[in-house]
Amino acid sequence: MRNATVVTGEKAAGTADKPKIPNVCLHYGVPTTSLLGFIREMKWTLQLSPG
Repeated sequence: MRNATVVTGEKAAGTADKPKIPNVCLHYGVPTTSLLGFIREMKWTLQLSPG
């Protein structure tokens, strides 16, 4: 797969036996973002209508 970004709620941390997703992605050169970062990148908006 090319030009992909992993969306995760995890923060970089963990141990060598139990690495977090951002650590694994960093090791392999895969970008990560949060759900909010993804929504912003996609330029999604929420429109509320009355009633």
